[in-house]
Amino acid sequence: NGLVNKIRGEIAAWSGMRFSYAAKVLLINSVIFGLDNYWGTTWLMPIQLVKLINKICKDFFWDVPAGGRKMVYKFSLDRGRF
Repeated sequence: NGLVNKIRGEIAAWSGMRFSYAAKVLLINSVIFGLDNYWGTTWLMPIQLVKLINKICKDFFWDVPAGGRKMVYKFSLDRGRF
């Protein structure tokens, strides 16, 4: 899909830079959701496409590598260990 490729291209260009969480929110809201809103007014987007765009944005926000998973650490306060 052209829209998904455009969004991935924008995020790939930003991935090498370090942004604060506030800057990431600003980029996602202004650029990515701007594209999303533009194309959403032109044609009705399938829900799977909307979910994919949201996942791409979430992965960028939380620094998840493309196609990868972020490491999650579990810590128990009761036992005081990982």
